[in-house]
Amino acid sequence: MKITELIDFKTFTYNWDKIESIPEFAILKECEQNPTWHSEGNAWIHTKLVCNAASDICRSNHWENEEGYASLLLTSALFHDIGKGLTTRQGKDGRWHAYNHEFVGEKITRRLLWDEGFPFREQVCALVRYHMAALQVFESKNMLERIADISRNIPYWKILILLKRCDILGSLQKDEIGKHADLIKMDSLEMITKQMSCNVSSFKDYANDYKKFVNSKTKKHVDAAVMIGLPGAGKSTVTKYLTENKGLFENAVVISRDELRYELGFCAQGKKTILGNAKEQLVTKESDKRILAAAKEGKPIILDNLNLKKEYRDAYKALLSNYDVSWHYYYVEAPKLDDNIKRREGQVEKYMFFDMIGKFEMPLRDEYDSFVCIKTDEKHEIPYE
Repeated sequence: MKITELIDFKTFTYNWDKIESIPEFAILKECEQNPTWHSEGNAWIHTKLVCNAASDICRSNHWENEEGYASLLLTSALFHDIGKGLTTRQGKDGRWHAYNHEFVGEKITRRLLWDEGFPFREQVCALVRYHMAALQVFESKNMLERIADISRNIPYWKILILLKRCDILGSLQKDEIGKHADLIKMDSLEMITKQMSCNVSSFKDYANDYKKFVNSKTKKHVDAAVMIGLPGAGKSTVTKYLTENKGLFENAVVISRDELRYELGFCAQGKKTILGNAKEQLVTKESDKRILAAAKEGKPIILDNLNLKKEYRDAYKALLSNYDVSWHYYYVEAPKLDDNIKRREGQVEKYMFFDMIGKFEMPLRDEYDSFVCIKTDEKHEIPYE
């Protein structure tokens, strides 16, 4: 599926017949909503109203030549409530709820837009994840701190605020005074975020300088590279490049679960496999042992594994909590998902790739000290970042 099959970014129109044919959107017709906030009806009707509002904003701003803004707003409007298909439930209070639909929606959005490429896809995912936050910040104990925190993970506050404005306009609320008050809040939020200068337009490094200042005086410093990506993305290719070229990770200690499985006699060399829990625990034990040994010697470390879930990445941090670690994340992606599948044909079943994408948690900016996105080419080489 290509996003241009669903949305015309020049005319700001949607192909609703095509969109309706996608199961994740079609199910929204079955998602009832709380009539207090959504008397317009189900989530499908609401989505169309939100998209209409987004189209109107694009037209009124004459964004025909501002495709970056238009594509982000129109796409995030379409996907903003896609998580309601899996989260809508009728509560004990008799009302319909869709708790955490924004977080579930982020994962569905990432899966459906996978081949759209990293920057655009992840910007849309961030907008879907945080589309509720534009109003929620007004309930925060420290509003400005929460705004600053969110600004690390969204492409533009401008678009997030417009998305929430569309969300409000696309909701037929019983309390029209409350709806008007929410729109005024968006005006206030726009002014506040401009004053704070917290708009960001790309994935940047957010090193915690204070942490480094304190830890550098009390703990041994270690640089750790965490490879992140699907099987067949090219993580080992990037690892080899880092160790063979002059730089921070020249001659680093490389720790790969694939290699450990082979060294422990659990599989043939070069075999990509997942073992049972008992054997995987032995692999983890050996991996932890080698990580700690490298840190003790102050050597740079490269963790060449999938590392798709935050809990796995956090486990490294817990293991090295007694060290002052600079965490360098390298996210590696193949040109298309089909490339991953072909590269691991006979090793990883096709359905497992979709399962991994569905569970993938893109790192938020408070996880790392530096972040690099690398896209390998059809030959599995590194032509550009």
